[in-house]
Amino acid sequence: MFLKKYVKPEFDRVMFKFQKKYPKIKLVEANLNNDHVHLLMEIPPDTNVATVVKQIKWLTSITFKKKF
Repeated sequence: MFLKKYVKPEFDRVMFKFQKKYPKIKLVEANLNNDHVHLLMEIPPDTNVATVVKQIKWLTSITFKKKF
């Protein structure tokens, strides 16, 4: 719970940046737990889900390593 207080605002910024870069992909809902994240997203059928997940993981990893 302690870490969530610091990670949540940064995660929101990262996802906002991601949605700006990929406007076709919509984040419907996000839930952060202590050690993982649940995302509910609308991804167009012509977009590879694995590629979207890979991009999100890459972006959050880079951002969090710089920040924390």
